[in-house]
Order: sequence, then structure tokens, then C-alpha cells
Amino acid sequence: MVLVVLDTVRAGNLASYGYGRPTSPEIDRLAAEGALFLDATSPSTWSLPSHASLFTGRYPSSHGAHGEHQYLDARYPTLAQVLERRGYETFCITANPWISDGLGLTRGFAWQDTSLREQGGAGQGFSFIHRLLDRLGLQDGDKGGDAVAASFEAWARGRPADGGRPAFVFLNFIEAHFPYHLLPRDSLFTFTDRPYGELRGISIDLVGQQFGGKGRSVEEAGAPARDMYDGGIVYSNLLLQRVVEALREQGTLDRTVLIVLADHGEILGERGGFFGHGPTLYREAVGVPLLVRYPPRIPAGVRVAQPVSTLGVFATILDLAEIEAPPTLQVGSLVALATGESQDGGGPILSELHVFGELRPESPRPDPQMKADRRYRLLREGSLKLVVTSQGESFFYDLASDPGETRNLAAERPADVVAMRARLAQVQEEIGLPAIDAPIAAGEDTPELDAATRERLRALGYAD
Repeated sequence: MVLVVLDTVRAGNLASYGYGRPTSPEIDRLAAEGALFLDATSPSTWSLPSHASLFTGRYPSSHGAHGEHQYLDARYPTLAQVLERRGYETFCITANPWISDGLGLTRGFAWQDTSLREQGGAGQGFSFIHRLLDRLGLQDGDKGGDAVAASFEAWARGRPADGGRPAFVFLNFIEAHFPYHLLPRDSLFTFTDRPYGELRGISIDLVGQQFGGKGRSVEEAGAPARDMYDGGIVYSNLLLQRVVEALREQGTLDRTVLIVLADHGEILGERGGFFGHGPTLYREAVGVPLLVRYPPRIPAGVRVAQPVSTLGVFATILDLAEIEAPPTLQVGSLVALATGESQDGGGPILSELHVFGELRPESPRPDPQMKADRRYRLLREGSLKLVVTSQGESFFYDLASDPGETRNLAAERPADVVAMRARLAQVQEEIGLPAIDAPIAAGEDTPELDAATRERLRALGYAD
């Protein structure tokens, strides 16, 4: 089993989802060989809560790892723990500093690639020598993706000829994440011929925006930021291709459960000139790709239009492995949707955003759905979307007629808002979700963040 997260890749920028640029030929090819979910929603808007949800099958306010408590405690079994107890070897290969043992996210993985941590992982581009090369225009590295892919290739080559024990491998490629310009040159310049210095300046300024800096205007930064971001998707696609080829060379691809998704999306200036992710639940931030390839059970070329939550990946993996799911999961398997056996499943579809802690100070923003002093919770029911806040506000959209979420219908359709709020209350009770304004209930104290992890997070724009 191989689970690949393409960090920060939003669905709308992939050809499989209708994008006009050829950013993702390998993803598109895999989608043609399996099931592509056309309307998948991530459980949150940044790496820590989204990965914690992926690993526990629970929403952030339930598992407790989010902006107000940045640690995944041991209250619920992780996917790696469940598989390890059933005899699987478990491997974690990632350069994303949020996915670390110090934050509780690697519980259950018997092996992690510690070389990525020692080399700086996604923060390596901010070491002194890399900063100097970057400033001089001589940088041609990445955020750790090449090392992640190489580790997987080495692992695949080392597998015994008979397959040995079943294995579960998790990989994260963080290449589309800001700073957008830190890419190999071939990928960075896929869609632009602007000078490197210009791209670097825009990219650095947009990272500074995360700390209240002025950033750049949409008119100035919109096109080059999108060009660089799409280049990051191109590079992520190439790294994914290396994973697929490694499985193919070992003759195991067609008997491997391969799931590819993103932990969250990215906003590229569409919301009041903001670039990045974290402070809002708009579709650009939570609409993500999701595909499942497993020829023994998943037909090729399936397109699932029904909205789903990526929280269902946990149960889906266990379903395909014929392992009973623990009772702690809040979303069931997506297999029946992928095979056409049923139209039920994929929900409830929620997404949550808690107040960011001291690692990510937020600047004031005029958009009422981007306030740093309140929590947000999203509920999808078909094309209807409700967002509520811990201050009692409601935002209501009909995505069928307004896919860009340009018109808040809460005042025009109060009866629908009441009905959706009642449905949200019902869902919260059914799955044991705390109220949006409930005190944080932590299973154990959060350990102090180590200096190395903090530095890597700073390099990615999460700590000042």
C-alpha cells in the first residue's frame, strides 16, 4: 500500500479537473487507470490538522491537533498503528516538518527517513549556503522531494522478490508549497520566462505576507505566482512518476493500493489578494484531488461526482486490505462509490479551522471568512455549503449556481441556513464532534517544539 500526499495541490490546477495547463500528466494517467473523485474536500486548510485527520480518520476538533493544540496525542489509533498490528511494515518518507514524531504524527510508523530531517528537509533551502546561492541566482534545488523519491526508490529496490511482509508506505511531496520559487529550474520555468530574480522577489514577498507584510498586489503577483505554483505541481507530478515507475519496475504496481491526494489547496490571490493557505475554508483551500488505483477492485476510468471527504481514505485503505475498521472513524470507506456499488458514503463532509497559535501570527484581513480570532466549521450537503464561526456567524453558498463562492446567500435564504445548521447539529451529535466554541480538550500536554523542527517550519512561513 502506498499513500501519497501532494502537499498544497488544489484540484482546480490539474488537467484531470479541467485545468487548461498540462501540469499533471502522471496524475491524469493514474486517474484514467482508477477512480478519480471530482469533488473531494480536505478536513482542514494546513498540514498539521489535515494529516492528523488522514492518520486518525477523525476531524480536527476530535483528534485535537490544530492551531490551538499543535500535537496529535494518543487518544485514537492511527492508520499506521492499525496496519502494523495486522502485520504490515510501516514506512514514513517526508520532508514536511509538520509530519514528525515531535508533533505526534508519526505514531505507528516503524521506520522513518531520518536523513531528511538531518538534511533540513523542506527547510534546507534556507540554510546559509542555500540562501546565498538563491540570492545569487544559482539555486537549483527543491524542498526535499528528490530525496523523498530516492528513498522510496531505494526501498522498492530492496524489497524481497517474493514481496515479503505486506507494507504500508506514506510519502509527502511538499514541492507546491510556498516559497514558490524553490524548485529545480526546469520546473520553475515551465510556464514563465520571467527573470529568476523577479520570481524570487515576488515569492519571498508572498511568504512575508504570512507575517503581516504587505506582500504584492494581485495585479503584480497573480500571474507569476500562478506560474510558479503550477511549476511546483509539475515537479510534484514528476516525483510521483518516480514512485509509480519504482513500483512498475518491481512488478508490484498492479497489486498495490495506490492512493494520491492533497492535504489542502492554495489561494492564489482570488480572496482579497491573499496568497497561501491556512486562514479560510473557501474551495481553493479545501478542494483537493483524490484518486484511488487498485486494479483488483477499482475499475479503470471511474469518475465519482458525488462530494466526499478525504477523511474516508483511512477506511478506504482498510476496506481494500480487507481489514475491519476501528469504531473510531468518523467517515466510512469510499470503495463502494468507486466501484459503483452504492451512491451512499463519503461523508459527513466537514472542514475545520481553529485559531492559529504563536507559530503563525495572522495580519488583519477584511474578508469575514479570514478572521484570525475565531474558529470556522464547514458543512457540505450536495451543492450546498454552510460555514459557521465561533462568533455565531453563518455563510451560505449554493455551489451549483455559484462555484466561485462569490455570493453569501445567508440573508436571502434564512430557512435554508436554519435547515443546514440543524443538519450540522445532527452530524455533530452522530459522530461525537464538540461544539465549535467548546474548550480544547487535550489528551496530554503538548511537548515543547524542538529547535530544528521550529526552524524548518520558519523556513516554510509558519514561524516568525
